[in-house]
Amino acid sequence: MSISTYRAVSVGALAGVAAFLAEGPAAHYGAQLFPILIGWAGYYHFRGKIEGVKKALLHLLAGVVLAGVALALISRLPYGATLGGPAWTAIAVAITLAILVFASRLSALSDFAVAILGYATLFALVGVSDRGERIIALSQDNPLAIAVLSLLAGVIFALLSDYLTEALQRYVPLRGRRPQSATSA
Repeated sequence: MSISTYRAVSVGALAGVAAFLAEGPAAHYGAQLFPILIGWAGYYHFRGKIEGVKKALLHLLAGVVLAGVALALISRLPYGATLGGPAWTAIAVAITLAILVFASRLSALSDFAVAILGYATLFALVGVSDRGERIIALSQDNPLAIAVLSLLAGVIFALLSDYLTEALQRYVPLRGRRPQSATSA
């Protein structure tokens, strides 16, 4: 049996748990499945394990923070009335994404693609009509808090899926075969 089968079982099972939590008990707090899956993808992009956790969280959170800055600029500075909402939004996004690109020159933030996933997560949670008013509010529906917690949850679910994959390989031989090691797949 290949590692793909074990990984499919572990990812499928844990994704089902994540979906249940996001749609059920955690839905009241604004949880949504897509940022959890983005965090999951960030983890696997960096090849997993503890190093993958560190790198994924650093990149994703850098993107979320800069998106938060953009949303705070959009909703709090008075230039939107003067320039018009779309123009001011474009300027704030252009500036913060340019900063994110320059930050990717640092070795710790070298993967712009994962950082922009974090950035996009916050904008997706905020939506078009809100324009970030809730971004500075201390409330349970603050999209910045939801984005950070959801991305963190996704990275943790991904790490757990790696551990479950390894456990399945070790302890669940299928079709009379001996389990493979994680490195032999």
